[in-house]
Amino acid sequence: MRNVHSHLAERPAGRNLPNEPPIGSISKRLDDMLSTPFCSHMTHYEPPRGFLVPKFSTYDGTNDPFDHIMHYRQLMTLDIGNDALLCKVFPASLQGQALSWFHRLPPNSIDNFRDLSEAFVGQYLCSTRHKQNISTLQKHKNERQRILEGICETIWPSRTQIEVCSMDAVLQIFKRSICPGTPFFESLAKKASYNDGRFVQTC
Repeated sequence: MRNVHSHLAERPAGRNLPNEPPIGSISKRLDDMLSTPFCSHMTHYEPPRGFLVPKFSTYDGTNDPFDHIMHYRQLMTLDIGNDALLCKVFPASLQGQALSWFHRLPPNSIDNFRDLSEAFVGQYLCSTRHKQNISTLQKHKNERQRILEGICETIWPSRTQIEVCSMDAVLQIFKRSICPGTPFFESLAKKASYNDGRFVQTC
């Protein structure tokens, strides 16, 4: 400790030594790390004797925040009604930028786990997974239909310019125009039917 204090004493007042980050930035980062957003009743709360922090899948800000809240609450099931404990343990489930975000929350801004959950989800809402619904599925079907129609419009007129052409040959050319081995290709191969020499799409 004596060497540390002597080193600081040698530093000119208000100035940094070469290759050192600004004094203010160090102080600010330490203040953020040592501060807490919890209200006083949570700050002074002590976990029950024998309580062990579960092993969480830590959140870094890139995944769905709702999934993380659900996973966190599932692991904390026995303490689900203890808001103070839920809040104080929550930082242990964060890492990286998400943990830095937590330490930058304003002091006395979190009074319960609902407040913390809303602040957390609001911060990382852009990482939320968009659930698929019937309209999304219909959109994919319509896009596939448009792709297929475009292929047919390109290939079918050329078929009439060929003097001798069997439907098997047309089918083979058509298949080669799509990427073989893809699910789309396989579905077309199973669902295509022919009637009176004309191609009928039945997807």
